[in-house]
Amino acid sequence: MSGNSDIVVTKQDRRGLYVWTRRIDLSSNDQGRAIDLRPNGNVIVTGTTVSGGATRLFLAELSNADGSVVWQRIVDNGGSQDTGNDVKVAPDGSIVVAGSSTALLGLLEVPRIMKFNSDGTSQLWSFELAGIGTARHLVLDGGTVFYAGERRLVELLGVQAAGNAFVGRCNLSNGGSRDNEVIGLGDLTYEKIHKLEPAGPGRVVFSGWKGLSILGQGAIPVYGVYNGSSLTTVNGGGNDTVATDIAYDPVLDQIAVLRTSVVTGGTTVSVQVGAFTSPSTLSLSPAVPLPGTNSFAHSVGFTPDSKWYAYYASDQGGAMALGSTSLISIEMMERLSLGWSAIGLPASEHPPQAKNGRAVYLGGDTIYGGRVANNSYLTGPADEFRFNEDTMLNQDVLRNDGVPFFGVRGGEVSLQPLHGTASVSNGRLIYTPNPNFYGSDRLTYKLQLNGTTLAYIPVKLTVVAVNDAPTVNDKEYTIRNNAGVVFDVLNDASDVESSTLKITGVTQPSSGVASIHGSKTKVVYKPVRGFVGTVTFTFTTRDTGGISVDRTVTVNVTN
Repeated sequence: MSGNSDIVVTKQDRRGLYVWTRRIDLSSNDQGRAIDLRPNGNVIVTGTTVSGGATRLFLAELSNADGSVVWQRIVDNGGSQDTGNDVKVAPDGSIVVAGSSTALLGLLEVPRIMKFNSDGTSQLWSFELAGIGTARHLVLDGGTVFYAGERRLVELLGVQAAGNAFVGRCNLSNGGSRDNEVIGLGDLTYEKIHKLEPAGPGRVVFSGWKGLSILGQGAIPVYGVYNGSSLTTVNGGGNDTVATDIAYDPVLDQIAVLRTSVVTGGTTVSVQVGAFTSPSTLSLSPAVPLPGTNSFAHSVGFTPDSKWYAYYASDQGGAMALGSTSLISIEMMERLSLGWSAIGLPASEHPPQAKNGRAVYLGGDTIYGGRVANNSYLTGPADEFRFNEDTMLNQDVLRNDGVPFFGVRGGEVSLQPLHGTASVSNGRLIYTPNPNFYGSDRLTYKLQLNGTTLAYIPVKLTVVAVNDAPTVNDKEYTIRNNAGVVFDVLNDASDVESSTLKITGVTQPSSGVASIHGSKTKVVYKPVRGFVGTVTFTFTTRDTGGISVDRTVTVNVTN
């Protein structure tokens, strides 16, 4: 400000009203790149500042109550430049930062991953990645750190050439057991990852693009899946298109990607959904175009019932779109000013910076200056959760209740669910559905502050059916050898989801012939005339959900 660049952090309540604003002015060029939240709501900030004439990594903690600085650190790794691009708070309170340092007499920028203790006074471990470039994204998954960024083939005095994006992993404890995978290795193109997102235990997904230059000309959208040891990428289709943001839906195991494309006369925005057909394979649906002219994408997410929602800007103003296989609705918002690049593609990554309950805060910078946006999907006063049958729900239900006072918050289930059991412990709702139950359920909990009940909060639960394998038993029969026999092998079989089971195949015994009865629910065995002894064969049963099981029939043939 006043010719300088400062770091500004703001806190808003669930209605969008400002609670506090904190400005950090340490030098003529301070830049905030990312934030994350501690469980107590304190904010961890990383970015850069100028110290001693050199760019240095900045790290700080701000109070949740009023934004005051709890501590701040300037990190010097020994080169002429250090940056922090993303930050995550580990469960033990330590802090992981993705950024860069300089090498080769300060001429080259190299990616660096760092871990600090809880107050930033000690760097517990760090390592540089091979190549020129920077690390921009982090995901913490249990004891694993996932990271991503880009590498450049050449950089000299600020001039950059084609390069490759990378993803990798290391142990949170010591930075060891590292694996790094490169996207577009050997290509004379430029790859960039815009978003790295957790996608279940041990897996991340990402969105980005592959183009002819760092500015994005000729860009092709690229999505990827990485499990810590192997990488799979898929071309999202379209020319002059970048994948700005990606979201993961754990209920249906799918992704939604928000894209911006250059077309004749301007730019357009679309959403593309991809379903996992295996842990590392995506099946993409056609992209759904969003209305508006001169549009570009900002952010995307999923609602509790697995619909995607997308924020974007156009000449008509800001809008939030809702859809699934097609566009469902558009809600216009106040006009946004998010910045453009020279060719109409978003210059900012706009990565998600922090999550608190239902609210997701985003920020970033463009070539036209700082921009901040808030991206939040609020379903109303009731909490809504959607999850698979035979799994336990464990969710923090108090963080989004917006209690405007300080004190000890608590909760207690006041109306038990109809199809399971529930309790609230340390602010977390634990709900266990009855075995094999699926459908809708509900409960109510009391929101308490310092032991006083403030409100009764309803919770809506949707338990999604998961197809269980049918229960089919092995069979044994004793027959005479003078004629064929029909065996009712499914007489005691059962299936939770389906009342119809079909036999789809049989193997042949060592003597005689086995076949499927015309009813598809029984098998026929015809012994060889004069044969006496025991034979076995198997039959395959399939339910309407497509799950098959094999069982054995033992036939004792007598005279």
